[in-house]
Amino acid sequence: MTALRPPHGVNQLIEIVGDDAAIALVRAHGGGRLYVPASPRPKLVDLIGAAAAERLCRARGGEDIEIPLWRRGVYGYLRDRLGLSQAAAARTAGVTARTARNWDHGDTARLADKLQPSLFD
Repeated sequence: MTALRPPHGVNQLIEIVGDDAAIALVRAHGGGRLYVPASPRPKLVDLIGAAAAERLCRARGGEDIEIPLWRRGVYGYLRDRLGLSQAAAARTAGVTARTARNWDHGDTARLADKLQPSLFD
């Protein structure tokens, strides 16, 4: 897989807590909001580790943060970093096997989109 450019919200998380912890946050809370306490709580520490939780609380403590739903990035992480099979990574990332095959083959546009004529032609 080729490296993907994360959405802005994920980029911010990566800068604060690192790749692995950011992906853990996206997997656990993607598509929603997360309240970041002023100091690390056990649930957050269990999810991303003590050092990352401390950095996140120092940077964004007392705030609600939006966690983007970045399925393609999670899928890539599961395949590339954790070595999961295509099927297992697709299930875990919440996408279909067809979507996973398309991503693995670099086909991001749906066939129907390719065949659909432009409105302005």
